[in-house]
Amino acid sequence: MLQRTTLSLTSVAFCVFVARISARLYQKRDLTAADYFISAAMLADVTSAILTSVAIGHDFGKHTPDIRGGLDSLITISICLLGSRMTGIFASALSRISIASLLLSIETARCKRLLLRAIIALQTLLLVTYEIAQLVQYLTSQCHVPKTHCLDPTQKTDCFNPTQALVFSYISIAIWTFSDCICTIISGLLIYRLRRARLERALIMVLMASGLSATLCGIPRIYCFWAYDWGTSDAVWELVPELMWRYVEERLILIAACAPFLKPLVEKGLRRLGVPTFGIPIRELNRASSLTAAEGSAEREWRVEKKVVWSTSSGLEK
Repeated sequence: MLQRTTLSLTSVAFCVFVARISARLYQKRDLTAADYFISAAMLADVTSAILTSVAIGHDFGKHTPDIRGGLDSLITISICLLGSRMTGIFASALSRISIASLLLSIETARCKRLLLRAIIALQTLLLVTYEIAQLVQYLTSQCHVPKTHCLDPTQKTDCFNPTQALVFSYISIAIWTFSDCICTIISGLLIYRLRRARLERALIMVLMASGLSATLCGIPRIYCFWAYDWGTSDAVWELVPELMWRYVEERLILIAACAPFLKPLVEKGLRRLGVPTFGIPIRELNRASSLTAAEGSAEREWRVEKKVVWSTSSGLEK
């Protein structure tokens, strides 16, 4: 079940990513910083999925007594999960940076641009801090020593510090929630001002707001952290719920970063279902009485000036 969940979510994220890049190339547009960020996020996500699959291959997801291979398998699972976490947060942070970079390229309001730059800075700071903390903690612990491992609390190692893990998890979830909400609000205000059909604006808003689905994954993650038994001797089994919610969150935010570029495909599918083609709404004037008094006066003045200019030019040509 863990293997199917991980591979299926990664496959969907990869297909959406390919659709995004293909849409950009099909429209003959140059790749921007947002495209490069999402490409790096996709590479990190695939790496995280591979490491997770290796851990599952060594019986990650089973109770500790049921793991075949004993201590060596536990050490391999520990290293793979560490690598999966370090690459997974790359995918999550770079996806959010990609969304902020995309909005930054089209937003003109100064205050909103400052907010988007703050989001990029927060995500970068969170990413660097997490990677350094995980690397230092691993090198100073006994996780990589064959005679011990960090998944057994009887070994008295310092691989897992409950206080540090909880504090960092709460801070990271708060930063991700803040980023997703701000990006959704800014994109909604941008789309609302577009002179497009209501159905088209609603579709774009739904695609841009899809990042909130990843934000909602923070709720069960917080509960899993709160309910986790840090003194258990069956840590391999206890880790599964939180890790699975983390995998879901990482794939959903990556899909959300690519979702707005799926609009042409969605529009094509709706057109086949008989939905009117999207476009800029144009007001048709069938007769002069449909004009207001001011509009009618301006229209008559324009027609008179047009006739005068035409007759003058015709006389000069003759």
